[in-house]
Amino acid sequence: MSSSKRSHSFNLLGTTADNQGMMVTLYKKDRQGQPYYYTVHDRQGSLFAPFTLTIMWGKKLDRPREKVLTFMSHEEMNRKIRVVLDKKLREGYRVLYSYFRPEEADDLKERIAQSHM
Repeated sequence: MSSSKRSHSFNLLGTTADNQGMMVTLYKKDRQGQPYYYTVHDRQGSLFAPFTLTIMWGKKLDRPREKVLTFMSHEEMNRKIRVVLDKKLREGYRVLYSYFRPEEADDLKERIAQSHM
């Protein structure tokens, strides 16, 4: 992989100075038909590392569980995003909403487009 291509992939999901990151909200229904939500975004900052990934999940939108992961590089964070989204899509989650900067994340946009409602 060339360094320019690698540099692009490192940059594809990290928050920039304009604070436009990524966000993906997934859902699936339980046996009673109630929706269960799962959201991944990189819009929250951290005092402890340059890159932060926030994962929220639950049935009640006003009481989600939350996990905040910090990373020292875009590469680490991007790997984790792909692992998390691939796992949830394999578990039967569907995409309710997704946002990526227009010029980035083409491979993820294609994968997510296949899982939209």
